[in-house]
Amino acid sequence: HRHAPAAVLDAVEAAASRSAAALMERLAGRAAASGAMVSLAPVAVVRYAALLAEVLERPGAQAALDALSDELAASALSLPDQCRRLTEKAWELSGRSGPAIVLGFASIPYLPVELRDDTGARRLDAAVQAAMAATTAAHATSLRTIRYFPGISDVSFFGQADAGHVTAIAENTPMWRAILAGATRFGAAGIPSINAGPWGRDYHTRLERMHAGYGFRVLPDLLLAIVGTLLAR
Repeated sequence: HRHAPAAVLDAVEAAASRSAAALMERLAGRAAASGAMVSLAPVAVVRYAALLAEVLERPGAQAALDALSDELAASALSLPDQCRRLTEKAWELSGRSGPAIVLGFASIPYLPVELRDDTGARRLDAAVQAAMAATTAAHATSLRTIRYFPGISDVSFFGQADAGHVTAIAENTPMWRAILAGATRFGAAGIPSINAGPWGRDYHTRLERMHAGYGFRVLPDLLLAIVGTLLAR
């Protein structure tokens, strides 16, 4: 969660390059062992942004990509599938051939948020700590906080996130123009925010379930204590 999207792409690109090189070395070894005379082209590893810049130098490429993008945006395909289709089109227009790995993002970004060191954030954090202490005592249980929520949350759209990360995401997301009309500023309203919700397992799947005891007894008191502290005069 502490790595910026550009740094994540750097790490994935390095891993993809190592993996591709190891694969080609293994194939070359097998060819040599069998006595086969083959020519193995190296695997190209390229980011979508670099591929797109290369493609847009060709006449008519922008119009072709725009037409497909409009068609995909109006389709019932998922966003990852839309991004895959547009990437395939960009590869086709590039005139490249041979094995390749094209790296990019393919979904709506949920920026990581955390409480900053400002007056509003410190006040919210103090309210949470006080509420946890009171709720822990009242219910004879234990509570703790984690710095990041390990899932996706709407908090990403109005919490204290770094909007500067959006540029690297946008230029490497093929269908970015279909996400909030291709907004260059995405979420990150800068409001001190926390996620205090139910506890459970397998969220966002058909097996999603929550702990009823916590969700219906402990959590309401915790939320009431947080809100009560923040609204107190």
